[in-house]
Amino acid sequence: MDRNRFGWTLIVVGVLSLAGCGGDVANEVRTNVQVRDRVMAVFASDGALAEAMTKRLLAEDSLRVRVVETMLRDSPSAAHVLSRIGHNPEAVDLVLQAALADSANRAHVITLMKGLQMGMNAAAK
Repeated sequence: MDRNRFGWTLIVVGVLSLAGCGGDVANEVRTNVQVRDRVMAVFASDGALAEAMTKRLLAEDSLRVRVVETMLRDSPSAAHVLSRIGHNPEAVDLVLQAALADSANRAHVITLMKGLQMGMNAAAK
C-alpha cells in the first residue's frame, strides 16, 4: 500500500474510531461537519474509493436520480457525459429511443435527421 493511501486510511480509521467512541458512526458523519468533511475528502482523494461509493449510490434508485441530476447540473460533468454518449453507438441508440418516445421530441429528431440528410446530399453533389 503506498504511503499516501496508507495515511488516508489511518485518518479515516481514526476519524471513524473517534466518531464511534462518541456514538453511532453514521450519526456522527451526518451531524459533525468536521467528521463529514474528512470522510468525504478521503473518498474524493482516492479514485478506487470514489468509484466504489459511486457504484453504491447508483445502485439505489432514489439516489441514482439525485446523483445523475447533480452531475447534469454541473456543466463540465454534463459535457463529459454527453461526449462519452456521443462516442458510444449503443448510448446514442438509447438517447434516440428516449427522444423518439415523446411526440414533441420525435418531430424535432426527425427534423434534425432530414436536415442532416439534406446536408449530406448537398455535400455529395
